[in-house]
Amino acid sequence: GVQDLDNQSLYVVDAQEEREDVTLKIGTIGGIKLRQTMIDDVESVYGKPTAQKNASQWSDYYLYGMEYDAPFEVYYNKENRTVTGIIVRKGTYISQNIKTSKGLGLFNTLDEMKAAYGEPDSMEDSVSGKKYVYIQNDELLEFWENPGEGIVAMHSMIYTK
Repeated sequence: GVQDLDNQSLYVVDAQEEREDVTLKIGTIGGIKLRQTMIDDVESVYGKPTAQKNASQWSDYYLYGMEYDAPFEVYYNKENRTVTGIIVRKGTYISQNIKTSKGLGLFNTLDEMKAAYGEPDSMEDSVSGKKYVYIQNDELLEFWENPGEGIVAMHSMIYTK
């Protein structure tokens, strides 16, 4: 079930890769790893999405929750069906149970984020709070924080410069 997802992993690695993965900054969100998890495996763990949407000519995404309150979205490459992005926001769905591979989830504090990931590579102020960004190669991990609430959203994605 959803409760034990932090212990589940939706990608297969050999022991060597697993040792290296411990030091990786990005890791997983909800057991989902960019480029390695297949969208069909996401569905087998999280169930049928509320909706399947088109994002671009290259990618679609699964949406879990309501149209106006979609706290969990998983983007994938249409051609090879690997995950290319994950968005988790506070909402009424399962998002509060989803954690990163370093145990961070919604409503954790900024201090807990820094204890797990170190100082962010960049920080931006926006109307919806502060955004803290960790970068590894071409992968981003972002945490959005609202004062008094802690982390209210987590994004992981492949980006192109």
